[in-house]
Amino acid sequence: MKLLISILLTFVATVAIAADCPNPEDPACRYPTAQDCHGPLGDVPNGSGVTAYASAYVLSPATCESEYRYCMNGVLTGSYTEFSCTEYSGVEDFK
Repeated sequence: MKLLISILLTFVATVAIAADCPNPEDPACRYPTAQDCHGPLGDVPNGSGVTAYASAYVLSPATCESEYRYCMNGVLTGSYTEFSCTEYSGVEDFK
């Protein structure tokens, strides 16, 4: 699944860049510089990823939900925005 997402994002990024190039023969248009991703999870280098969580805290019996967010040329997959998640067993844990 990650490979499919990677291939799809590469294609989308390539098409978007090609559409913005006034001269397709320009090497900068044919071989654009890959861009890192910037956002709520900080800077994620192009071609790498980070595990993100849906919520910073959950109360039992709920569990932390995570997803792997992959950066491909400035586009970060997924939607979760928390760096970590803590599971609490009861209200007293919040004190």
